[in-house]
Amino acid sequence: MKQTSQRRRKVSWHRDQSAAEFFKEMAEYCANNDAEPEYYGKGEFLQNFEQEIADLLGKESAVFMPGGVMCQQIALRIWADRSHCTNIAYHPSTHIEVNEHRAYSQVQRLNGIPIGGKNNPILSVDLEGCVDPLSTLVVELPLRSVGGVLPSWDELSDLAKLARRRGIALHLDGARLWETGPFYKRSYSEICSLFDSVYVSFYKGLGGMAGAMLAGSAEFIAKARIWQRRLGGNLITMHPYVVSAKMGLETRLNKMSDYHKRALSLAAALSGISGLTIKPAIPQTNMFQIFINTDVETLKTAQSQIAEQDGIELCRAIFASDVPNFSYTEIVVGDNTLALSNEELVHLYTKLIASTKKPEGDGQ
Repeated sequence: MKQTSQRRRKVSWHRDQSAAEFFKEMAEYCANNDAEPEYYGKGEFLQNFEQEIADLLGKESAVFMPGGVMCQQIALRIWADRSHCTNIAYHPSTHIEVNEHRAYSQVQRLNGIPIGGKNNPILSVDLEGCVDPLSTLVVELPLRSVGGVLPSWDELSDLAKLARRRGIALHLDGARLWETGPFYKRSYSEICSLFDSVYVSFYKGLGGMAGAMLAGSAEFIAKARIWQRRLGGNLITMHPYVVSAKMGLETRLNKMSDYHKRALSLAAALSGISGLTIKPAIPQTNMFQIFINTDVETLKTAQSQIAEQDGIELCRAIFASDVPNFSYTEIVVGDNTLALSNEELVHLYTKLIASTKKPEGDGQ
């Protein structure tokens, strides 16, 4: 068996650091920026960061929380209480439905109503087709489940106008909001002006350890802080998460255009490989999906072999497709991707496809 002393490189995302290396960077940042810990949410470094994000998103106030699941639950709870309506609407494949074990229902006792098609963003026509009273419409930008797809600006604006006419609060699941800037070519505050509340994440595109922020009006955030305490999210300190979030924002927010440009060129290069399909064909953000005509286990085996032989992990995760006998993975362009050439990646993904093919004459 081949022995590898070096850490395996990854195609997607950012961090190829050890914990020791990452914590050392954070310690140096704290020393150079007078970043002292907060105490139960009270502290100059954290509070300044919260206001920075609020200003960036064009909102009055914001609160840092351990994770997005808490942010989303709190936002939905507040809007439901305001409207005295427990119905919420969302995309069928949205994170709160698929990845959070339906916390909105099991914890908050809210009633979820999926609207729109599985493979397209929610549009105003989808909201028009929902006759039920709604407290909140959750919009995920971009829609990760279909490769980072986004509605056009006009489509998004029309949806927001309709929600306001109907008195429905519009909440942005902006876990990957930072990645939408190159597509919309608008400031984050202009994008978020369409929404009543906004959740953003710091560990995805920005590469922080963990942590999220919920933004909205001062009154909304005052209520959110109470719910944060009720749900156990007001920790004695969240300092490591806050520091890594701030570092990620300073380091990577201005790279989003570079990540998107590379996604465009890489998707175009990979699309020339026989047996591989890119979705969407022209990426709208820094992410896209790769579909391969093989089953999940075969693709996992082929990926493991290349990781062992070449020291590069091509697939972060592998999923079964709705199309029979197809599997897919996703590429999220980040610092790791920028360190690899298109030529190298075309070679490796060509090798991956070849490794999934059965030998001629194999009747199994």
